Amino acid sequence: MADDTLPAPVRRWLDAAWAGCRDRPTTLVLGGRARMWRPRMPTMRLDTRISARLGRDRVSEFAVRCGPLTLLRGLDATVDGRSASRVGRQVSVGPEVDQGSLLSLWGEAAVYPSAWPHLPGLRWEHLDGWGAWLRLPLPTGEETALVTFDPQTGFPARFEVDRFKGAGGPRTPWSGEYRDWRTVAGVPVAHRLVVQWGDEARPWFDLTVTDVQVDAPVQAALARGRALLAGTHAPGGDGALA
Repeated sequence: MADDTLPAPVRRWLDAAWAGCRDRPTTLVLGGRARMWRPRMPTMRLDTRISARLGRDRVSEFAVRCGPLTLLRGLDATVDGRSASRVGRQVSVGPEVDQGSLLSLWGEAAVYPSAWPHLPGLRWEHLDGWGAWLRLPLPTGEETALVTFDPQTGFPARFEVDRFKGAGGPRTPWSGEYRDWRTVAGVPVAHRLVVQWGDEARPWFDLTVTDVQVDAPVQAALARGRALLAGTHAPGGDGALA
């Protein structure tokens, strides 16, 4: 993908952040503390870990703890082209979960040029001076995301797309915000990720990243994702987590 074919805000960002290192990273592991909110439920505080082969596989794991006790665990996996989500003992699979998990994968991977070759047909299209369309030819069908860029820093600020709200749910506006960009091992990383459904009044997932591992091994996390996928047979539940 030649630079002169890219929208202006994408070119500015690549020149500012990725000159000479667009083939990195291949993997990324993010750990931190998150707050998760669902309607009619108290806010939960989570330990969260996201392990990704950027543009290909992603496993997100969380644990809800109270002191030394673990109250609930969850795992959301997109590995080898398949997706599933588990919260406690409840597992969700199906086309809506596939679409949602793939959009989560690409919501994170889209800000890393090294991920783009792993989705043939991905393309950026012009919108205006501070936004661009991102066309994503996923196995579940082409999706169109809006990526907006911070007018002060030029870095990506927001990823917006319509996503199925759980297994059997409707397509609903969904967004993720990239905040607090810092450079780790020569790679720009957003240290806060805030996710919100468009029909809800507040973000449902707010992650503050405290641990970043660039080009780190992710095989163990992918193995846990494959184990979950190997045990899934029927759809059900509320859909993917993040």
